[in-house]
Amino acid sequence: MKKRGESMPEHNVQLYFWDAEQSADWPPTEAQVDSFPTSYATRYREAKAESVRQQACGSAFLLAMHLGVTSDEQLKRGEHGQRSLRGDPRHICLSHSGPVTVLAVSDRPVGVDLERVAEERPHIADRFFPESFRRELDAASESDRPEVFFRLWTRLEAALKRDGRGLTVPRSEFEEIVRRYVITTEQHDDLIWSIATEK
Repeated sequence: MKKRGESMPEHNVQLYFWDAEQSADWPPTEAQVDSFPTSYATRYREAKAESVRQQACGSAFLLAMHLGVTSDEQLKRGEHGQRSLRGDPRHICLSHSGPVTVLAVSDRPVGVDLERVAEERPHIADRFFPESFRRELDAASESDRPEVFFRLWTRLEAALKRDGRGLTVPRSEFEEIVRRYVITTEQHDDLIWSIATEK
């Protein structure tokens, strides 16, 4: 998969991937964890689930390698938990799926979501999908439904992250929010990711 910078010129976005299963830095040494921003080091050390440790590690490595972020003082957290850079005009967004982390960097606000294709989750579609997404999912063949579901889910999540409010947005606004942005979806093997930026 793409682990270096993957440019998406239609969005003016740079994507960076980190995969714990393919990285020589997993698991990290104690010295490496000590170099993480404190919030990520704490999350790594306190997490019981390996996937959470991998997410903390991936975020810390990508932020350090591509943005020079090594301390919490270089980051800000928004009202709904979204990260941003302190004293840097670039916009960022992080997403995780299992051992894989993606960092999106842009000169404009951006949302990114990454998911690994697995079994369809009807309860999520029932609860969150706007009507247009439900129609597209219902039109898919049985064999295609899992992939279609995760393509739609990443599109919705990326748009909600770009909006900045995430899943706190009232469901009645989801359709409008999805139409508001340019959303591009890509896939590599069983990983699907979507990017949302202004039109």
